[in-house]
Amino acid sequence: MLVRPTLPALRGVVEALWAADTVPGNRHRAGREFVLPDGRMHLAIRLGARPLRLYAGRDDSRGLAIADTVVAGPYTRAYLKDLSDPGPSVGAIFRVGAAQALFGCEPAELIDRHWPLAQFGSAADETLRDRLNSEISPLRRLQCLQELLAGRLRRVHGLHPQVAHSLQELRRGAPIADLVAASGYSHRRFLDLFRRAAGMSPKRYARLVRFRRVLAMAGGDLAWTEVALVGGYSDQAHLIREFREFSGLTPQAYRHAARSHRRHVPAPAMR
Repeated sequence: MLVRPTLPALRGVVEALWAADTVPGNRHRAGREFVLPDGRMHLAIRLGARPLRLYAGRDDSRGLAIADTVVAGPYTRAYLKDLSDPGPSVGAIFRVGAAQALFGCEPAELIDRHWPLAQFGSAADETLRDRLNSEISPLRRLQCLQELLAGRLRRVHGLHPQVAHSLQELRRGAPIADLVAASGYSHRRFLDLFRRAAGMSPKRYARLVRFRRVLAMAGGDLAWTEVALVGGYSDQAHLIREFREFSGLTPQAYRHAARSHRRHVPAPAMR
């Protein structure tokens, strides 16, 4: 997978761009995988008009085709997707604030959901998608994607300064009570400002950031007691509870899974 930073004009809302060439013969082909949450929005464009198919759960054999270009998340739980039609794709990982700046919607509308990009229609989208499908070079595809996003960028108010500060501090593990006290706002007002920007409470956001940090360590050889300590959990039992809630797996089952990516875990074959 090719990952690149984005244009200066987009850096306030786009964290990174990626391009992937998945070819037939992929080891998880004809299967399904769980995608674990990380609290961030993203956009994925599957080239060749191959719609994304999601499943309601392990027992859902039909699934639901969404679209070939989807806006997703922020997700606060794992979701199950189809892998039987591999092919090239491009996408973007967004920062808090992207929902309004790029799609003109409240972030709460996107929580734990995938939407077709057409839902937030722009006349230029179809033309740029055609260009993406005609490009062979991943770098050129990323350039086209940046044009698509730049064309969508709206004039909106930036993040509230206290929210922007809190996002940085929560990623460093700061206690929420300290952030509320430093903001000068009441607890209720602070939560309202944060939810309007992020689509979720600061507590939920902080838990997802912590889970993402633990996933980066879970593939190594550290003992789970150490992972829990370094990751900011009170103890190993706390880590296991959080891991189960967000992934549906125990930490050890995750470590033994034949993952292609930190957040992508193959689902057992249906019987």
